[in-house]
Amino acid sequence: MRLNYRPYSGLLALLVVSVIILTTQCVEEYNPDLSTDDNLLVVNGSIIRGNEQQTIVLSRSTSVQNPVFIAVEGCHVFVTDDRGNIFQFEEEIPGRYNAKIDLAFLEIGAQFKLSIETPDKKVYESDYEGMYDSPPID
Repeated sequence: MRLNYRPYSGLLALLVVSVIILTTQCVEEYNPDLSTDDNLLVVNGSIIRGNEQQTIVLSRSTSVQNPVFIAVEGCHVFVTDDRGNIFQFEEEIPGRYNAKIDLAFLEIGAQFKLSIETPDKKVYESDYEGMYDSPPID
């Protein structure tokens, strides 16, 4: 009697069994508890060195199941730098606030703070954040 030894036959059998087990298992849907507050102020924006036109978008949070954009209109939005300069943002379309900041103010190391006053007189203010030089792209 002659035995044919195939070194990969055991590995192949293990692979086939693993595929069968993995594809026949039940998949259970995961629904995390996302009961966070709706109607929170959402601020999306940045001060970008190299752009004279800066944009900040203000909206309200909505549910994850039914996401919609709800613009926050009529706010007073401004950025202050660490030298006392104030840059007023104007609302051009609902929820979108723009300002032109001269490139001379956007120096590496400068610090900027965002302030927002909503129509219901709530005031939001960030800490100072620095203007950093981006690393070179390879």
